[in-house]
Amino acid sequence: MMLSTNCTFLSPCPWSLSAALVFLCSTGPPLVDHNTYDTDPFDVTKPEDLVHGYPIIEENAFWSQMKYRKVFLCALLCCLATIQVSAVVRGDGIESLIPELCYSLYLLCVGIASVGQVERHGEFVWQLTVLAVFRAALYLFAAILPDDSNAPNGSSPFPWLSRLVLILYVVLAFVAINTPLGPPLRLSPSAIYSEETACGIENKENVTGVVGSSPWSRLYFSYVWKVVKLGNVTQSVEIADLPIIPVELRAVTNYDTLKRTLRDTKLTFWSWKPRPGSGATLAYQLLCANFFPLAAEAALTVCVALLTYAPPACLNQLVRYLESDPTREDTSRGWFWVIVLFTANTALSLARGQLWSLCSTNIKMQIRNQLNGVLFAKTLVKKDRREFSSKAQIMTLMTADVGRVGNLTWYVFDVLDAPIEIFVAAYFLYQLLGVSSLVGLAATCFFTPLNHFASRVVVGTQSKLMKARDERIGLMNEVLGGIRMIKFMAWERNFEARVMSIREKELKYQKLTYTISVLWNALWTGSPILITVLSFWHFAVVRQQTLTPSIAFTAVILFNQLRFALSALPNSVIQILQVALSLGRIEKYLGLAQVAPVPPIEQQSPDISFRSCTVTWAQDIQSAESHPNKFVLTDLTLDFPRGELSLVCGALGSGKSLMLLALLGEADVVAGQMTCPRSPADALACFSGQSINAEDWLVEGMCAYVPQVAWLSNASVKDNILFHLPYQKERYEKTLEACALIQDLHILEDGDQSLVGERGLTLSGGQRARVSLARAIYSRASILLLDDVLSAVDAHTAHHLYHSCLKGELVKGRTVILVSHHVQLCASGANYIVALNNGHVQFAGTRGEFQASQVLKTLVQSTVTGVQNDKEQEVSKIPDQNTLKMEDKKQVKKIIEQEFRAVGRVSRKVWTTYVKACGGGGYWLAYSLIFIIAALSSVVENGWLSYWSGGKGSEDPTYYVTIYSILTIAGLVVTTNSGSIRASNVLYRRLLRSVLFADFRFHDTSSRGRLLNRFGKDFEGIDSGLSENFGYCTVFALATITSMMLLNFTGGLPFLLATIFIAIVFYSVTSIFVQTARDVQRLESVTQSPLYSMYSENIAGVAVIRAFGASSKILRDMLRAIDTNATAHYWTWGLTRWLSGAQLRFELLAGLVMCTIAAVMISNKNLSAATAGLALSFSGTVASNLLYLVRRWVQVEQSMVALERVNEYCEIDQEPPEFMEPRPPPSWPSAGAIQCQDLVVRYAPELPAVLHGLTFNINAGEKIGILGRTGSGKSTLALSFLRFVSPSQGKITIDGIDISQVGLTDLRNKLSIIPQDPTILSGTLRSTLDVLGEYSDAEIFEALRRVHLIQSREVEGAVNVNLFSNLDSLISEGGDSLSAGEKQLLCMARAILKKSRILLMDEATASVDYATDELISRTIMEEFTSSTLLTVAHRIRSVINHDKIMVLDQGRIAEFDSPAALLRDPSSQFYALCKATGSEEFGTLRILAGL
Repeated sequence: MMLSTNCTFLSPCPWSLSAALVFLCSTGPPLVDHNTYDTDPFDVTKPEDLVHGYPIIEENAFWSQMKYRKVFLCALLCCLATIQVSAVVRGDGIESLIPELCYSLYLLCVGIASVGQVERHGEFVWQLTVLAVFRAALYLFAAILPDDSNAPNGSSPFPWLSRLVLILYVVLAFVAINTPLGPPLRLSPSAIYSEETACGIENKENVTGVVGSSPWSRLYFSYVWKVVKLGNVTQSVEIADLPIIPVELRAVTNYDTLKRTLRDTKLTFWSWKPRPGSGATLAYQLLCANFFPLAAEAALTVCVALLTYAPPACLNQLVRYLESDPTREDTSRGWFWVIVLFTANTALSLARGQLWSLCSTNIKMQIRNQLNGVLFAKTLVKKDRREFSSKAQIMTLMTADVGRVGNLTWYVFDVLDAPIEIFVAAYFLYQLLGVSSLVGLAATCFFTPLNHFASRVVVGTQSKLMKARDERIGLMNEVLGGIRMIKFMAWERNFEARVMSIREKELKYQKLTYTISVLWNALWTGSPILITVLSFWHFAVVRQQTLTPSIAFTAVILFNQLRFALSALPNSVIQILQVALSLGRIEKYLGLAQVAPVPPIEQQSPDISFRSCTVTWAQDIQSAESHPNKFVLTDLTLDFPRGELSLVCGALGSGKSLMLLALLGEADVVAGQMTCPRSPADALACFSGQSINAEDWLVEGMCAYVPQVAWLSNASVKDNILFHLPYQKERYEKTLEACALIQDLHILEDGDQSLVGERGLTLSGGQRARVSLARAIYSRASILLLDDVLSAVDAHTAHHLYHSCLKGELVKGRTVILVSHHVQLCASGANYIVALNNGHVQFAGTRGEFQASQVLKTLVQSTVTGVQNDKEQEVSKIPDQNTLKMEDKKQVKKIIEQEFRAVGRVSRKVWTTYVKACGGGGYWLAYSLIFIIAALSSVVENGWLSYWSGGKGSEDPTYYVTIYSILTIAGLVVTTNSGSIRASNVLYRRLLRSVLFADFRFHDTSSRGRLLNRFGKDFEGIDSGLSENFGYCTVFALATITSMMLLNFTGGLPFLLATIFIAIVFYSVTSIFVQTARDVQRLESVTQSPLYSMYSENIAGVAVIRAFGASSKILRDMLRAIDTNATAHYWTWGLTRWLSGAQLRFELLAGLVMCTIAAVMISNKNLSAATAGLALSFSGTVASNLLYLVRRWVQVEQSMVALERVNEYCEIDQEPPEFMEPRPPPSWPSAGAIQCQDLVVRYAPELPAVLHGLTFNINAGEKIGILGRTGSGKSTLALSFLRFVSPSQGKITIDGIDISQVGLTDLRNKLSIIPQDPTILSGTLRSTLDVLGEYSDAEIFEALRRVHLIQSREVEGAVNVNLFSNLDSLISEGGDSLSAGEKQLLCMARAILKKSRILLMDEATASVDYATDELISRTIMEEFTSSTLLTVAHRIRSVINHDKIMVLDQGRIAEFDSPAALLRDPSSQFYALCKATGSEEFGTLRILAGL
């Protein structure tokens, strides 16, 4: 049975008292009626998302128990009404008893109505609880009220009838407040968690107890005890141990709420509308989406503001009693005010705990989940425009900005609370000091004009800080993404300097922001001191009034409260201004243009065509013609045949990829008309869980897209191929065979269950390309858009992919548009061919027309081949079923291990790291002296006030005012301490250096999300939270110690015993609480890393996600990851809220303290009222100081978790030294001779060898071609020369020097490598090619000419200006604005500039057309005539003119000889590879080899 009955008490009902209380205590938005969103593909809500959970016990039995409990309540109410009726009948106080009887009868009616209720059970329980507790409190208050009447001796103001009624009300209140609101619940973890997370959660009560807990448990957070005690029963807390959060805090619910609000709600006032991007509209929409909880926060804020001044008022009355009755003749009045003071503190604690829970947990989480959900959904539909084009900018929005907006709830509380507190404090001060208080308050007017100035300074500084932070995170994202290239080129020191330069700028603004905040807070903290001094001066000196203890200490407490209000208000205004900046950034992002919505498939045209189209990259709103540097495809008129293969070819950079993106809706069509079916955003979500027949597999109109650079998710090979589709064994196996993956799966340790890692790092380039192709082939798409899928594979595999895959059974009847440079191979089977050249259609027609045209000669290799009819050897075969089953049973080895999480206390080593990073002994000595003096200053101030108000001296009042002024100002000066910016700088540099110089395997096995989490979120906490929490913790610890010492001195032995008892209770609470809080904070940090990874991964692959129609499925997965992190975050703050509930226990301790002090004061007639006022003023702070000490200590421990995580990565394994003595000569290597002896290489000691005993010699200046199948060890051999992998046996020598004895910087500076996956960093073209600023413009232009990126003479009148002709041209992050071939050529130009004696080329021209490849080959032979060249290639034509060919097979040298010698041997593997290229190409290769 679905628990709909228990959802009702979460919905506000304004017509009853209980509903009003629910309104204050609940935070859930109204549940959404999703019937109106059936056509919304981004409506990911499911039925289980709308319920808290399902009962784990028999629900009827539970409601039967509740029925009996309510019958018992009715019986109590009947007794109560009977007693009162009998009293009325006897005529005892009829006037007062009749209203009480009516009250009781109303309660009885409510109780009777509740007996049969299930739907409104919670509402009735709350109503009975509130009414019973309220009446019981009134009777208790009447019971302790002192007897001020003139009643005769022996009579009592509280008759027996009232006592009996009191007992009944207390029992009634106790039973009602402990009545559960619902049964224990369980929800299937798979409903909100990912499959990996859900599998570890047992079948037990796993929904947070707040849903069905009793009013007492909810008010005092007793339901959190289940989580608190985990610290003692488990070694470390896991997500499976934490109860699931309630429905109103889950990501799906909040995403849907804000999505509807953004769609339906706009901020307008008559004709006025706020400026787009200002943040005003988004702020209003968040207010509307969270109206009820924010209104509850406002109401509770008013209550807390009013209750804040109840304890000072009670303290004033208590001290007045001590003044008026120095002989302690009537002690009942004194005890009355002690009890009332205790009650006031308890009520304040209760209201404040609920308010903090609302602010820090519920509303904050709702806003965070709402914004994260809509931001990610926006990312899935956003066009790739210039604003927010950086992935780091988007990630900063989803982390830092969203977190800052979530904290808005705190500042709203302060802004509402401070004015009320100021007004109430002013009223009470006027009652105490009269007109003197107004003199002091008038002084605050002098500070008001500074608000405007401060706000402008803070906004400007914060804007610069956020910009610097964006820049740093963006650069770190690029550095971590391009760490291979940085290490290839030995640029670690250079990028360390670049990052630290931005970091120092960021910390400069951080320090400036903090300094302004400290000075401003000091100024506003000083204003109450000025008010106090002026008020006391006017009261004692000008008006000549006597300052009594009751006036003095109450006024000081009020002034301290006023100090908080006056200091909190400007600080909150500053924070709100910073939040406004984040709101503006988020609103601007949400307002960006997005791809056109995709209608249902049946409503789309099946044609794929262009009609006089002009297409450009989706970056700017203006038309393409207004931007001369913008690449444009013009005058496209094409009509692709349905169900056939179409080929799109053309020279490098001619616009082929842009055409495919236009068909997908990713590019802007600025003129003409384009039609192409596209996959709806929820297409894959609709297929999940379906059983599909093979005949119905293809869906007409569905698209699949394979990008030029393969995009893979961090999952297994199998999951990447299935891509959220059902598993069909026969189709899956055929897909593996068609994509030549069978043999690769045998090589991979875990077969198709092998994890590909982030960015597919565990696979080779060819494997990544074929897995990406397999995903499209397996899909249900009838339209396949394939971008250069053959470039990353060798000729043999390309031949197989073309004939067995693209022309095979699985593609039959599908429309295929293939972009490829393999014109010779693919043209023979294409029905429609399009040739592009610099943004123009050079040719469009049939295969016969194309082969007869002159265009073909410009796109193929030197010797044109005909159609190949030779039957080639199969590349791989499907293994038998037994083999597959065995592979499925293998335990999967995790390439990226689960993130490490420390257990237990934060180690002493971490604390030592922070202490040393902050500074030396001098810093900590000054730090200690400042805080000790600050703690003592409060005692000295109040001690002097006690001396003054006690009338012990005879000096003039001016003297007392002067001394008091000096003491308070001194206390202000020493308490304005600043955080340690130095520690942040030192720790960041240490982490950055450790990561940059970490060994290569660390980067292969570590998630980029984990690293960004440490450089981002963790350091944000260290920068701003750690020093602040540490400082406050010190303040509260010293304040507690000084208060205890003072009270022990005043209270003597009784208080000493009370202190020992308090210390025991304090230690027992903190020992349990701190351990759990620390573990949950660690868990929150760990669960945040997958969010970073998912952000980065899905932002990079958004075009593929949209093409496959996987947007809503990916969104749902993202919301599950948010829920996982939100659960840890909820309980991080939930534990703190339990401590607020525990504040009731601390208030009981405070009551014990006050009762002890009061007993001493009442029994000891020698103690003056001034001394009593001093002691009582400090005793009232003991409980709060202890509470804040525990809370701040927990926050310090939680902040230290961030430092613990940072320190973990500061101690990772490092690469060998940069420099080793003796260093090689500057001219090394002068010749370039290489000797390899018995080389054995493995990536880790526990992994099998990849290279097995390689021995070979390469003479100086020789050109070596390295061939072999995927996984044969080609790239590993290339990496060995740069010492990215260390040999476990054997050695490599260059010019007689063992490279293992050469420092890495010396080695890598002398060698050059052009990797298979080129990495281009953002910036200008000049900074990309000349990172260190070593070359002139002329040298750079010459290198660009040598790689044919620019011509000797530019073509006049061309529509598209060559990007590379301007060295100041901007390159986007990752070089996304360039094609894969252009990026490879830029890396080659960089190598030409470097002019190394040894050059390693790893598939350096795989993405370049054949004509350009031939030109590049000539350039290489010319530029590197005297250099030793090792070329890893799939195109045999690229290495046929090399001196020798090395063929690797499973890590061993199968052949190593000249091309001619190998071609003479028909049994050689090289001969077979050449033969696989076709008969005519084979003949050409023989000629080129000299045969």
